[in-house]
Amino acid sequence: MAAYIFRFLTPFVLLGVILGVIVFILNVLGLEIPMVVGNTTYRGTEAAIMELIGIPVALVLLGTIIGSIAYMSNNSQKY
Repeated sequence: MAAYIFRFLTPFVLLGVILGVIVFILNVLGLEIPMVVGNTTYRGTEAAIMELIGIPVALVLLGTIIGSIAYMSNNSQKY
């Protein structure tokens, strides 16, 4: 099961790291992308670091969910 899910997870991990680094670089260069968590808005370096960590984590979770659903649907077709 883990190997099956890992096949779906790998592209999401790579995409998450690439997008996280791109957003971080854009924030450092001056394109400020604010991050809102609850009622708090983060700007500047604090937002850049949160996005650098948060984007890959979110995509890893998404990849795990998609891989799990694909595994369950593949197993249900065998019976």
